[in-house]
Amino acid sequence: MTKTIPPITPVAAASSAEIRVLHVHAYLRYAANLAYVDRGDLAAVGVYEVTIPASLDDDKAACCAIDGFHSTVPVKSLDDLELEVWDLKQGLKLLRDEGIDHYDLAEQVILVRRTRFQ
Repeated sequence: MTKTIPPITPVAAASSAEIRVLHVHAYLRYAANLAYVDRGDLAAVGVYEVTIPASLDDDKAACCAIDGFHSTVPVKSLDDLELEVWDLKQGLKLLRDEGIDHYDLAEQVILVRRTRFQ
């Protein structure tokens, strides 16, 4: 059974100069042990475009993108998935600022949508 995850509705219109599009890659951490992975979590595997304010620096942008993913995509066991944040425009993998509490930047996310790239 496949679970479809709809995109969230944009909270505000913004020009392309004011936004930044990052990609969150969600993949199985324990790919060899599929018997132990929640079926709902399997549906979350994929690539997501996350639109955020361009004003955030890289580490805050990564936090914001991950917060947006977690606020939008239901995951039962966080241990099942590994998340990476990529800025494909710059060709960079972004690392989150561990000093920022989880979900502190979730309200700044403009849009989360699943891409066709899996």
